[in-house]
Amino acid sequence: MYDDRHNGLCVYRLSDGFSLTYRGIGSLRVRADRITLSPDPAAEQDSIAWLVSNLGLRLALVARGAVVFHASAALVDDVLVSFAGPSGRGKSTLAAACYANGHVHHTDDLVPVQTQSSTGKPLVSPGPPSLRTDSDVASTLGLSSSRQPPEEEPVLIDTSDRHSTVPREIEVLYLIDDADEVSIDPVPTQDAVLEILRRSYALYRDSDADSASTHFEVCGELAQSIRVRRLSRPRSLHELREAVTAIETDLSS
Repeated sequence: MYDDRHNGLCVYRLSDGFSLTYRGIGSLRVRADRITLSPDPAAEQDSIAWLVSNLGLRLALVARGAVVFHASAALVDDVLVSFAGPSGRGKSTLAAACYANGHVHHTDDLVPVQTQSSTGKPLVSPGPPSLRTDSDVASTLGLSSSRQPPEEEPVLIDTSDRHSTVPREIEVLYLIDDADEVSIDPVPTQDAVLEILRRSYALYRDSDADSASTHFEVCGELAQSIRVRRLSRPRSLHELREAVTAIETDLSS
């Protein structure tokens, strides 16, 4: 279902849940009512805790029918934004860049969206106060980790000094694309529905038309209630702060 060999993360959909493996940390078997952990013997305790509390619990929400993006989220000038895109496109990198630029970290890797029954607003619960990113990204942004991982493994950044602690309404979803220059453009609602479907996890059999229809309906409602933007940027790490500035300008306009 999802295979990010660069970062060592593999997620597969099963009939009643998910199977997840994160290189160097361990494996999870996730159902709606249970998470089974098989840790890597060499894994650090904080990495194991991050795997269960961040990825495990959010996949359990998918198994219960929630819409969950493979994305990262941050509060930029008190507006909750999420970054989504294909594997290796820079979701956690942009969240880390926002954090390094003085903004608030909200969640990393998976963004669970649940509709508040009283208001109908799409809310995202905060994840653990940490994010994982490549060591060269952390170095470029001036972020440090308390532990040095094995070579070529992601580093775990403690974000507890600027971390959201309560659910917040998601207002903007940025779809990350490659380009020669940084730019942000609106995505029409009809295209936004398809993009949200592509970026979200779902758990139902291909033959289950009712569940598929419900998932499509929820994604359609979400596309109408949030702003969806296409964030185009070079993959150069030296352009990260320019991308954050573009996001700040977009939110203020």
